[in-house]
Amino acid sequence: MPKLFHPLLALIASAIDELAKCVEYLKQENKILRARIPGEIHTRLAELQQLLKYGKVIGRAIEFLHHYHGERNHQGLDNKLIEPDPTVGNTTGEISCRERLGGMLRYYYRDAA
Repeated sequence: MPKLFHPLLALIASAIDELAKCVEYLKQENKILRARIPGEIHTRLAELQQLLKYGKVIGRAIEFLHHYHGERNHQGLDNKLIEPDPTVGNTTGEISCRERLGGMLRYYYRDAA
């Protein structure tokens, strides 16, 4: 029986692929530009603030995807994780909490014994 995925999962998976392609493009572009421009590159304060603004948005999206795929149970998958960590299911060790997005998302797990 084939696994059925929620349309939202398909959308997120395609977004991850698209994001990976964008990151690879930017890495290549960065290599080319650094090869053409000798010395250090300086940015103005306004440019730096703009880069930080977009970087924070992308960082939050990636952090949410990590939570969504590795720390959140999914009803469509019989309450299993999409990409479980190898330590999932440990029955020994101290219980710890990992917070994401400033505490909005929490994931409780056991430390390796």
